[in-house]
This record gives sequence, C-alpha cells and structure tokens, in this order.
Amino acid sequence: MTRPRLLRAGYFLGGAWVTYCAVVSAQAGAPATAAAFVVVLGLLLVAAIREAELTYVRAVAADLRLALRVHTTRAARRADYAALDGACCLPGWESRGATHSNTCTGRTPA
Repeated sequence: MTRPRLLRAGYFLGGAWVTYCAVVSAQAGAPATAAAFVVVLGLLLVAAIREAELTYVRAVAADLRLALRVHTTRAARRADYAALDGACCLPGWESRGATHSNTCTGRTPA
C-alpha cells in the first residue's frame, strides 16, 4: 500500500473507533468524554482533508517538474543560449561598460 492509501485507511479506522467511543460514552452518561471524542474526530477529519490536499499538491508539483524537464531539451537550451548571446549587442550593454567580442555582428565601432 502506498503512503496516502495507508493514511486514509488509518484515518477511516481511527474515525470509526473514535465515533464508537463517543457513542458508548454518551450512552454511559459521560457527555464530557463524548464531547472530547467528537473533538478528536474533528481533528482526524481535518488531518484527512489536509493529507488529501497535500497529495494533490504533490501530484501537481510532480507534473510541473516533468513538464519542465520535457521543456528543457537540448534544442530549447540552444535557443535560449542563442537569445542570450544576441543580448551582447544591445546598446544598454555598451553603456554599462561591458566589453563585446569581435564576433558580435550588431556592434557599432567605437
């Protein structure tokens, strides 16, 4: 069993047990104990909902990591590097004192 399924089973079994304890406590005339079991049941419910949301978030994060890995193929990286190499010819680079290589085609002679 995977971790989320094991946790769901634990939450379900724990919730069933706490519900049983709350009912038995209420029938035995201990309303404070029954109320405590109801609070514990609420905490189990919140934990189960939180775990379900975390499982969803983990699945979305895994999908995003996979999409980024697919996007950053060798061809995409070459295109990005080519775009960065072309940035050396921008006038802003000259005004900031950066030196240009002689291979920069858009460079104006100083």
